[in-house]
Amino acid sequence: MINDLQTSYSHSENTIEMATFSVSDPENNTLTVGVSGDDSTGFIVEDNSILKYVGGVNYENPTDSDTNNIYNIQVFADDGFNRTTQDVEITVSDVPEAPEFVGLTPQVSVDENLRVVAALNVVDPEGGPVTFGINGGDDSALFRIFSIDSSNGNLAFNAFEGVDYETPEDANGDNVYEVQLIAAEDSVGGLETTFDLSISINDIKDTYTINGTLYSNRYTEVDGDVQNTMKYTVRDNNSLSNAQILQNPTDVIGHIGDNTVDIVIVENGFCFDNDDDGACDTQTLENFDTED
Repeated sequence: MINDLQTSYSHSENTIEMATFSVSDPENNTLTVGVSGDDSTGFIVEDNSILKYVGGVNYENPTDSDTNNIYNIQVFADDGFNRTTQDVEITVSDVPEAPEFVGLTPQVSVDENLRVVAALNVVDPEGGPVTFGINGGDDSALFRIFSIDSSNGNLAFNAFEGVDYETPEDANGDNVYEVQLIAAEDSVGGLETTFDLSISINDIKDTYTINGTLYSNRYTEVDGDVQNTMKYTVRDNNSLSNAQILQNPTDVIGHIGDNTVDIVIVENGFCFDNDDDGACDTQTLENFDTED
Protein backbone atom coordinates (compact mmCIF):
# COMPACT_ATOMS: atom_id res chain seq x y z
CA MET A 1 0.00 0.00 0.00
CA ILE A 2 1.00 3.60 -0.64
CA ASN A 3 0.10 5.87 2.25
CA ASP A 4 -0.06 9.66 2.73
CA LEU A 5 0.66 10.48 -0.91
CA GLN A 6 -1.60 13.16 -2.32
CA THR A 7 -2.89 13.13 -5.88
CA SER A 8 -1.71 16.66 -6.69
CA TYR A 9 0.99 19.10 -5.60
CA SER A 10 2.07 22.60 -6.55
CA HIS A 11 5.71 23.63 -6.25
CA SER A 12 7.91 26.54 -7.21
CA GLU A 13 10.63 25.83 -9.74
CA ASN A 14 14.01 24.58 -8.47
CA THR A 15 12.26 22.46 -5.84
CA ILE A 16 13.86 19.06 -5.36
CA GLU A 17 11.72 17.34 -2.73
CA MET A 18 8.16 16.95 -4.07
CA ALA A 19 6.40 14.73 -1.53
CA THR A 20 6.84 12.33 1.37
CA PHE A 21 4.85 9.17 1.92
CA SER A 22 5.09 5.65 3.29
CA VAL A 23 4.59 2.16 1.89
CA SER A 24 3.65 -1.11 3.52
CA ASP A 25 3.03 -4.72 2.55
CA PRO A 26 0.60 -7.02 4.44
CA GLU A 27 2.97 -9.98 4.01
CA ASN A 28 6.04 -7.87 4.90
CA ASN A 29 7.61 -8.62 1.53
CA THR A 30 10.44 -6.45 0.33
CA LEU A 31 9.06 -3.59 -1.78
CA THR A 32 10.45 -1.88 -4.83
CA VAL A 33 9.22 1.69 -5.00
CA GLY A 34 9.64 3.93 -8.06
CA VAL A 35 8.15 6.31 -10.61
CA SER A 36 6.70 5.66 -14.06
CA GLY A 37 4.70 7.52 -16.66
CA ASP A 38 5.30 9.85 -19.62
CA ASP A 39 6.52 12.66 -17.36
CA SER A 40 8.64 10.54 -15.02
CA THR A 41 12.04 11.64 -16.39
CA GLY A 42 14.01 13.24 -13.58
CA PHE A 43 11.89 11.83 -10.76
CA ILE A 44 13.18 9.31 -8.22
CA VAL A 45 11.98 7.81 -4.95
CA GLU A 46 14.57 7.93 -2.18
CA ASP A 47 14.46 5.66 0.88
CA ASN A 48 11.09 4.30 -0.36
CA SER A 49 9.47 7.42 1.08
CA ILE A 50 10.63 10.66 -0.57
CA LEU A 51 9.62 11.71 -4.09
CA LYS A 52 12.31 13.92 -5.61
CA TYR A 53 13.16 15.65 -8.86
CA VAL A 54 16.92 15.39 -9.35
CA GLY A 55 18.57 18.82 -9.51
CA GLY A 56 15.29 20.68 -9.05
CA VAL A 57 12.64 21.19 -11.70
CA ASN A 58 13.19 24.16 -14.02
CA TYR A 59 10.22 26.21 -15.15
CA GLU A 60 12.10 27.63 -18.16
CA ASN A 61 13.15 24.15 -19.33
CA PRO A 62 10.27 21.77 -18.51
CA THR A 63 10.77 18.06 -19.09
CA ASP A 64 7.11 16.98 -19.04
CA SER A 65 5.86 15.46 -22.28
CA ASP A 66 3.80 18.46 -23.36
CA THR A 67 6.14 21.06 -21.78
CA ASN A 68 3.35 22.86 -19.89
CA ASN A 69 5.00 22.46 -16.46
CA ILE A 70 2.32 20.03 -15.30
CA TYR A 71 3.87 16.63 -14.56
CA ASN A 72 1.67 13.56 -14.53
CA ILE A 73 3.43 10.57 -13.00
CA GLN A 74 2.67 7.29 -11.29
CA VAL A 75 4.29 6.25 -8.05
CA PHE A 76 4.36 2.45 -7.66
CA ALA A 77 5.13 -0.07 -4.96
CA ASP A 78 5.89 -3.62 -6.09
CA ASP A 79 6.49 -6.69 -3.89
CA GLY A 80 7.30 -8.98 -6.82
CA PHE A 81 3.79 -10.39 -6.92
CA ASN A 82 1.54 -7.37 -6.97
CA ARG A 83 1.99 -3.72 -7.91
CA THR A 84 0.14 -0.78 -6.36
CA THR A 85 0.15 2.57 -8.19
CA GLN A 86 -1.03 6.09 -7.49
CA ASP A 87 -1.40 8.89 -10.01
CA VAL A 88 0.21 12.19 -8.98
CA GLU A 89 0.01 15.54 -10.74
CA ILE A 90 2.67 18.15 -9.97
CA THR A 91 2.28 21.74 -11.16
CA VAL A 92 5.42 23.89 -11.30
CA SER A 93 5.28 27.69 -11.01
CA ASP A 94 7.80 30.27 -12.17
CA VAL A 95 10.13 32.08 -9.76
CA PRO A 96 11.96 35.27 -10.80
CA GLU A 97 15.66 34.47 -11.03
CA ALA A 98 18.68 36.75 -11.22
CA PRO A 99 21.19 36.57 -14.10
CA GLU A 100 23.95 33.99 -13.92
CA PHE A 101 27.63 33.94 -14.87
CA VAL A 102 27.67 30.70 -16.83
CA GLY A 103 30.71 28.44 -16.42
CA LEU A 104 32.66 30.90 -14.28
CA THR A 105 34.27 29.54 -11.10
CA PRO A 106 35.16 31.65 -8.04
CA GLN A 107 38.88 30.88 -8.43
CA VAL A 108 40.79 31.07 -11.69
CA SER A 109 44.50 31.10 -12.48
CA VAL A 110 46.38 32.68 -15.36
CA ASP A 111 50.03 32.92 -16.34
CA GLU A 112 51.88 36.13 -15.65
CA ASN A 113 52.15 38.65 -18.51
CA LEU A 114 48.79 37.62 -20.02
CA ARG A 115 46.11 40.27 -20.32
CA VAL A 116 42.85 38.32 -20.66
CA VAL A 117 41.78 36.65 -17.41
CA ALA A 118 38.43 34.98 -18.10
CA ALA A 119 35.64 34.76 -20.64
CA LEU A 120 32.30 36.02 -19.34
CA ASN A 121 28.93 34.66 -20.42
CA VAL A 122 25.91 36.12 -18.64
CA VAL A 123 22.38 34.81 -19.10
CA ASP A 124 19.00 35.59 -17.58
CA PRO A 125 17.08 32.34 -16.87
CA GLU A 126 13.90 34.08 -18.03
CA GLY A 127 15.60 35.07 -21.28
CA GLY A 128 15.54 38.83 -20.71
CA PRO A 129 18.30 41.32 -21.60
CA VAL A 130 21.15 41.79 -19.12
CA THR A 131 24.00 44.16 -18.36
CA PHE A 132 27.23 43.23 -16.59
CA GLY A 133 30.40 44.86 -15.33
CA ILE A 134 32.92 45.30 -12.52
CA ASN A 135 31.32 46.11 -9.18
CA GLY A 136 34.27 46.35 -6.79
CA GLY A 137 36.92 44.30 -5.05
CA ASP A 138 40.29 45.19 -3.57
CA ASP A 139 42.01 45.06 -6.97
CA SER A 140 39.19 46.20 -9.24
CA ALA A 141 41.07 49.28 -10.44
CA LEU A 142 43.48 46.99 -12.31
CA PHE A 143 40.77 45.41 -14.48
CA ARG A 144 38.44 46.19 -17.34
CA ILE A 145 35.87 44.29 -19.40
CA PHE A 146 36.00 44.01 -23.18
CA SER A 147 32.40 43.55 -24.32
CA ILE A 148 31.73 41.18 -27.22
CA ASP A 149 27.95 41.52 -27.23
CA SER A 150 25.15 42.15 -24.73
CA SER A 151 25.83 38.95 -22.80
CA ASN A 152 29.46 38.05 -23.56
CA GLY A 153 32.81 39.63 -22.86
CA ASN A 154 36.33 39.15 -21.51
CA LEU A 155 37.66 40.21 -18.13
CA ALA A 156 41.18 41.56 -18.61
CA PHE A 157 43.89 43.56 -16.94
CA ASN A 158 44.15 47.22 -17.90
CA ALA A 159 47.83 46.75 -18.70
CA PHE A 160 48.42 45.26 -22.14
CA GLU A 161 51.20 43.05 -20.75
CA GLY A 162 49.08 41.81 -17.83
CA VAL A 163 50.86 41.60 -14.48
CA ASP A 164 54.28 40.38 -13.44
CA TYR A 165 54.58 37.60 -10.88
CA GLU A 166 57.87 39.00 -9.58
CA THR A 167 56.34 42.44 -8.90
CA PRO A 168 52.72 41.83 -7.79
CA GLU A 169 50.33 44.77 -7.93
CA ASP A 170 47.41 43.36 -5.93
CA ALA A 171 46.47 45.07 -2.68
CA ASN A 172 48.22 42.64 -0.34
CA GLY A 173 51.00 41.55 -2.71
CA ASP A 174 50.19 37.83 -2.67
CA ASN A 175 49.63 37.48 -6.46
CA VAL A 176 45.93 36.76 -5.91
CA TYR A 177 43.81 39.53 -7.42
CA GLU A 178 40.32 40.13 -6.03
CA VAL A 179 37.51 41.58 -8.14
CA GLN A 180 33.72 41.53 -7.87
CA LEU A 181 31.52 41.27 -10.95
CA ILE A 182 27.86 42.22 -11.24
CA ALA A 183 25.12 41.17 -13.67
CA ALA A 184 21.65 42.72 -13.67
CA GLU A 185 18.41 42.34 -15.53
CA ASP A 186 18.06 45.25 -17.91
CA SER A 187 14.67 46.36 -16.58
CA VAL A 188 13.22 48.58 -13.87
CA GLY A 189 13.54 46.76 -10.56
CA GLY A 190 15.39 43.91 -12.24
CA LEU A 191 17.23 41.33 -10.19
CA GLU A 192 21.02 41.35 -9.97
CA THR A 193 23.82 38.97 -9.09
CA THR A 194 27.26 39.71 -7.69
CA PHE A 195 30.15 37.31 -8.21
CA ASP A 196 33.40 37.43 -6.20
CA LEU A 197 36.35 36.30 -8.30
CA SER A 198 39.91 35.49 -7.20
CA ILE A 199 42.62 35.40 -9.88
CA SER A 200 45.86 33.60 -9.00
CA ILE A 201 48.93 34.45 -11.08
CA ASN A 202 51.22 31.63 -12.18
CA ASP A 203 54.95 32.17 -12.30
CA ILE A 204 56.53 31.36 -15.65
CA LYS A 205 60.05 31.63 -17.00
CA ASP A 206 60.52 35.12 -18.29
CA THR A 207 61.23 35.67 -21.97
CA TYR A 208 64.88 36.14 -22.81
CA THR A 209 66.57 39.18 -24.34
CA ILE A 210 68.75 38.77 -27.42
CA ASN A 211 71.51 41.22 -28.24
CA GLY A 212 73.42 40.95 -31.50
CA THR A 213 72.70 38.89 -34.60
CA LEU A 214 71.04 35.53 -34.96
CA TYR A 215 71.36 33.45 -38.10
CA SER A 216 68.58 31.25 -39.43
CA ASN A 217 70.88 28.27 -40.01
CA ARG A 218 73.25 26.64 -37.60
CA TYR A 219 76.42 27.34 -39.58
CA THR A 220 77.21 30.27 -41.84
CA GLU A 221 80.11 30.09 -44.29
CA VAL A 222 82.23 33.22 -44.43
CA ASP A 223 84.54 33.86 -47.37
CA GLY A 224 88.06 34.19 -45.99
CA ASP A 225 88.91 36.94 -48.49
CA VAL A 226 86.49 39.33 -46.81
CA GLN A 227 88.62 41.34 -44.43
CA ASN A 228 87.45 41.58 -40.82
CA THR A 229 84.01 40.07 -41.53
CA MET A 230 82.59 39.57 -38.04
CA LYS A 231 86.20 39.91 -36.83
CA TYR A 232 87.28 36.77 -38.64
CA THR A 233 90.87 36.31 -39.84
CA VAL A 234 91.59 37.25 -43.46
CA ARG A 235 92.50 34.16 -45.47
CA ASP A 236 93.31 33.85 -49.14
CA ASN A 237 90.72 31.41 -50.40
CA ASN A 238 87.98 31.32 -52.95
CA SER A 239 86.51 27.89 -52.29
CA LEU A 240 83.89 26.58 -49.96
CA SER A 241 86.30 24.03 -48.51
CA ASN A 242 88.58 26.79 -47.23
CA ALA A 243 85.88 29.12 -46.01
CA GLN A 244 85.71 29.88 -42.32
CA ILE A 245 82.72 28.67 -40.32
CA LEU A 246 80.70 31.07 -38.21
CA GLN A 247 79.08 29.04 -35.44
CA ASN A 248 75.81 30.28 -33.94
CA PRO A 249 75.12 31.73 -31.51
CA THR A 250 78.03 34.17 -31.58
CA ASP A 251 76.70 37.40 -30.14
CA VAL A 252 73.64 36.06 -28.31
CA ILE A 253 73.00 36.99 -24.67
CA GLY A 254 70.25 35.42 -22.58
CA HIS A 255 68.53 32.04 -22.48
CA ILE A 256 65.69 30.07 -20.92
CA GLY A 257 66.53 26.95 -18.97
CA ASP A 258 69.88 25.22 -18.65
CA ASN A 259 71.76 25.06 -21.92
CA THR A 260 75.16 24.53 -23.47
CA VAL A 261 76.54 26.74 -26.24
CA ASP A 262 79.76 27.00 -28.21
CA ILE A 263 81.23 30.50 -28.46
CA VAL A 264 83.93 31.67 -30.85
CA ILE A 265 87.29 32.56 -29.31
CA VAL A 266 88.48 36.00 -30.39
CA GLU A 267 91.95 37.51 -29.86
CA ASN A 268 92.75 41.14 -30.63
CA GLY A 269 89.49 41.49 -32.45
CA PHE A 270 90.06 38.50 -34.71
CA CYS A 271 89.01 34.85 -34.73
CA PHE A 272 91.55 32.58 -32.99
CA ASP A 273 92.66 29.49 -34.94
CA ASN A 274 95.23 27.59 -32.87
CA ASP A 275 95.30 24.42 -34.95
CA ASP A 276 95.43 26.17 -38.37
CA ASP A 277 92.52 24.14 -39.70
CA GLY A 278 90.88 27.17 -41.27
CA ALA A 279 88.08 27.27 -38.70
CA CYS A 280 87.75 29.46 -35.64
CA ASP A 281 88.37 27.76 -32.31
CA THR A 282 85.40 27.56 -29.98
CA GLN A 283 84.84 27.15 -26.28
CA THR A 284 81.88 25.36 -24.68
CA LEU A 285 79.96 27.24 -22.00
CA GLU A 286 77.25 25.86 -19.76
CA ASN A 287 74.50 28.21 -18.67
CA PHE A 288 72.19 27.61 -15.71
CA ASP A 289 68.83 29.31 -15.36
CA THR A 290 68.29 30.37 -11.76
CA GLU A 291 64.49 30.12 -12.23
CA ASP A 292 64.67 26.32 -12.68
